[in-house]
Amino acid sequence: SNIKDITKALSYVSAGEKLGKGKDDPALMIARGDIYLKTEQGGGDAMTSYERATLADPNNVQAYVRKGQLNMRARTYNEAKTNFDKAISLDPNYAPAYNALAETYYF
Repeated sequence: SNIKDITKALSYVSAGEKLGKGKDDPALMIARGDIYLKTEQGGGDAMTSYERATLADPNNVQAYVRKGQLNMRARTYNEAKTNFDKAISLDPNYAPAYNALAETYYF
């Protein structure tokens, strides 16, 4: 995907953030992280976004899985395992967390 698409996507996220009046919306923060993941150097911004999602909603399973997936990409496998374990502790029925956790053991 090209930079123009990413810029446009981020502008929608910014608009959503303004509506939130300074309070982070977890789904919006996850979307923001996912957008940054598509950029070359976006890992840090993506992680910040997922962190903001977990701060806004400490029970957000998807945000912990995303953090773990980003840890995997950065090859920080212990942190990945911690995030996936957290996701599973919050929702034992969230299948993607188990797949992701299995991968950390593989590595």
